[in-house]
Amino acid sequence: MLTLQPSGTRLDSNSSQALTNPSSSAPAKSMPSRKKRRAGLWACAGMLVLLCESQALADDKDAITILDVSPSLYRPAPGAPGVASDEDACKAWSLDKQQAASVWRLSRKLREGELHDYYWLPCSIKGHARIQGATWEFEINAAGTSTWRNGNATHLMGCSQLACKPLIILMPDRDQEPGRDENGHPSAS
Repeated sequence: MLTLQPSGTRLDSNSSQALTNPSSSAPAKSMPSRKKRRAGLWACAGMLVLLCESQALADDKDAITILDVSPSLYRPAPGAPGVASDEDACKAWSLDKQQAASVWRLSRKLREGELHDYYWLPCSIKGHARIQGATWEFEINAAGTSTWRNGNATHLMGCSQLACKPLIILMPDRDQEPGRDENGHPSAS
């Protein structure tokens, strides 16, 4: 085993002889300790896992097959009178399978407290989708929220990107998009 010495010489541990390094007049740098090298490897491995995991989540978003989509359904809140113009707008709203898949891809999971950032309309479209081999039941509200259910799993999603606008009737206010500050950047909370 060779050990680098600050003087630019190498010490052969087997013979305890100093070997001169003729190409270097500058002090040689010592190798990082085994613990430091191992810590660096663990950090790299951790980053690799995170990158793979985020790619898997991105792939999951794209891996959706819409099985069926129903016509829009107008359902005013219990006890509330129906409004003919709202009912007409709801009947005119439709999504095909590709558009329903786009709602899924463009949406993000809503965190607790974010649902109130969206409007609600008494109009929705229901259907079924296959995501990662499992069948999910979904309901997309005309104001950009959607609920996706599979057994005990439920995902409450919100579609607030500008690309969602042609897919829904009523967008959330753009002056402050849900989960974002007034400049459109992710909020700190």
